[in-house]
Amino acid sequence: MRLIAAPRPRDDVVALLLVTLFLAIGPSTVWLALAQRSPDSLAPMLAVVVLLPGAGLLMARLLRCHLDTVLLASTWALTALGMMVVARVRPALLGQHATWVVLGWCAFLVVLWLPRLPELLRRYRAAWFGLACLLVLATFVIGEDPTGSGHRLWLRLAGFTFQPAEALRVATTVFVAGALATSRGGTTALRGLGRLLAPTVVAGLGIALVVLQRDLGPALLIAGSFIGLYFLAGRPVRVLVIGLVVFAIGASLVASTSSTARERIGVWLDPWASADGTGYQSLQALGGLANGDVLGTGPANGVPTLIPAAHTDYPFAVIGEEWGLLGTLGVVALYAVLVTRGLQLARATSGRFERLLVGGLIVGVGLQFLLVTAGTLRLLPLTGITSPFVSYGGSSTLMSWVSLGLIVRHAQPAMRPPSLPIPAGRQRTNRRMEALGALLLLGFATIALGAGYWQVARGPELRADSRVSGGREIALAARAPRGRILDRHGAVLAATETRPDGSLGRTYTELGAVHIVGYFDPERGAIGAEAVASRQLMGEESPTTGGALRGLVRLPGPTEDVQLALDLGIQRAAQTAMNGAPGAAVALDPRTGEVLALVSNPGFDPGIDDRAWDGLRSRPDSPLLNRATQGLYTPGSTFKTVTLASALAARLVEPATAAQCPERVTILGVPVTSRNEPPGKTTRTVRDAYAYSCNTFFATLGQRLGAPRLEETSRAFGLLDAPPFELPSEAGRLYSTPRFLEDDRGLAATAFGQGELELSPLQLALVAAGIANDGVVPAPTLFPRAEPSEWRRALSPEVARDLAQVMEYS
Repeated sequence: MRLIAAPRPRDDVVALLLVTLFLAIGPSTVWLALAQRSPDSLAPMLAVVVLLPGAGLLMARLLRCHLDTVLLASTWALTALGMMVVARVRPALLGQHATWVVLGWCAFLVVLWLPRLPELLRRYRAAWFGLACLLVLATFVIGEDPTGSGHRLWLRLAGFTFQPAEALRVATTVFVAGALATSRGGTTALRGLGRLLAPTVVAGLGIALVVLQRDLGPALLIAGSFIGLYFLAGRPVRVLVIGLVVFAIGASLVASTSSTARERIGVWLDPWASADGTGYQSLQALGGLANGDVLGTGPANGVPTLIPAAHTDYPFAVIGEEWGLLGTLGVVALYAVLVTRGLQLARATSGRFERLLVGGLIVGVGLQFLLVTAGTLRLLPLTGITSPFVSYGGSSTLMSWVSLGLIVRHAQPAMRPPSLPIPAGRQRTNRRMEALGALLLLGFATIALGAGYWQVARGPELRADSRVSGGREIALAARAPRGRILDRHGAVLAATETRPDGSLGRTYTELGAVHIVGYFDPERGAIGAEAVASRQLMGEESPTTGGALRGLVRLPGPTEDVQLALDLGIQRAAQTAMNGAPGAAVALDPRTGEVLALVSNPGFDPGIDDRAWDGLRSRPDSPLLNRATQGLYTPGSTFKTVTLASALAARLVEPATAAQCPERVTILGVPVTSRNEPPGKTTRTVRDAYAYSCNTFFATLGQRLGAPRLEETSRAFGLLDAPPFELPSEAGRLYSTPRFLEDDRGLAATAFGQGELELSPLQLALVAAGIANDGVVPAPTLFPRAEPSEWRRALSPEVARDLAQVMEYS
């Protein structure tokens, strides 16, 4: 068996010097990036924390204790990350968090110094467990709820609040390790049975107490640590499987009776179902991870403060947003180093109790991180526990350092001569130690893959989802200038100005284009191109190395102008032609789908005050509605184009086919009239009937055509789907009453553009574009597009050209 080599003094100094620099630079960088003035008491406290790694090494030498450099360096690096998280999202708590770190370090040294501690723990393990149980029971009588969660889980002592469940978790591990180390039989059969059952009974009691507190996270940790210890102790795997089944049944019963558990399971399964409620926290964490991408936004450039309780529940998401996938993988790597090194020390430790205790405690650290982070990444439901050394939380920080002290104190290498064989029981423990380490490493690898999935693979999708990133986009945009929005020829449509009070605001030069240009306001949100191109306008289309470096020194990133396909000359011509009348107009390039003009009346001025803005929402003419893309109207004679396209495609008629336009026809008792022929004009062909918009001709043509053909052509033009446009758009409908087109009266009315038809102006513009584009309907777009576009083919080129000639006929 290979022994753990003691690090050389020079290695100790170098490793702890590196983490000392990290402790000094990391939180300070975040604090300076926030440009906040720290309280006078904070600097001395942070200075004390920075000195602790070196002071700990000196104290260990004085106490003649061996400190494992790898274990301590990874722990201090995680502590530095935790201080950076607190400094970022709750800077007012940084001093308090530093105080708990100092207290934890002091407790760590006390554990190293206490004489005969291993013997006291092993011999009086029942007393330690009983004391922890009494503290938990005390919360039912004098407990407090400083977080407002509705659960009284804390005790107050000398101005500090402490959560006894954290101590119970460590005490349970100590008891179970001691009991398993000495449970090999007894002087009587009854005592032997008691020793055999004691670990299970004690673990079950610890779980029951925290479940009664309605604090399910610690219950999972106690159960997981017990299972790990049971496995390490060499107990039969079949008994372990039975225990897992019993635990799963119990957990299911608890989950079914706990409203908190049901809520967390619901959020885990689908946080989008309650995006503004219980799922908000989870979605904002995912949004933070996606916003960080690979390189992160840089300190103070992200918006992790949108995540509720980020400093306790979601530190992984905070690191992921501002330090990217590289940061999250670094966190995973640090925990993996900590846990694997701890298991190596446990494997080389002399004494069965000591070996089990070190193994059980380090397994608890790894399991705690895995459960917390799996909840962040939606691999498991959120448990409500904290990440060791990283999360803010006095009890968690203190007991994490106590656990580390117990690991270091009990991890003494076995000085066995190489010639002496290793006992069979220890060989079995070592093999199981290796298997457990491999299982934990698999868990860390899963976390790393999960981080990559949300930050990179699903990142673009999450950044485009307003329910996930909408608040983050607005918060980011509110504190930085935005680029200009230009028309296709470079005319300025929107720009950022500095107001007299020093704040930034947007100005809009063409109010008639408000429904396509949109607006941006930190309080009101964003619509139109302002929303669609928000990241580009802020110069943050994708995180870059330069962006991360700018964040280190708090330099604003370069803004980027956005050019629209809009032609301001055509836009103004459409506005003039409408003369303020209610309605909409759309003009687009039939080859590329570029929207050259889009007018929706009535419009509005985004710069009005809040009182006038509230009035816009209640106006009966709905000025905020984009009538061009979301308004559905009876199309009237414009739909005759679709009817004729369907008839030409079916070869029922040709443009020169003879036709008449009677003034009146009756269809199943319903009269249809047409008086549209211009003076001196007479309908002789299909071309004439279309040019003169003859209702009676198209009513009878619709009957000949039939409902299936008319519906097929409408679907081919995309009229029954929402156009694939960057702005919100609506799908049209041929009818709202079932079987409406099966009645000749409904079919006839639909064929000349009445009945129950409802279409948007954009859809009808796309019909015209498809005909002009040889039957290919383009995908509409706000932005310039150099290449032709194809959304769908509605007609053959021959039919499209015939129809285009008919439309040009006068």
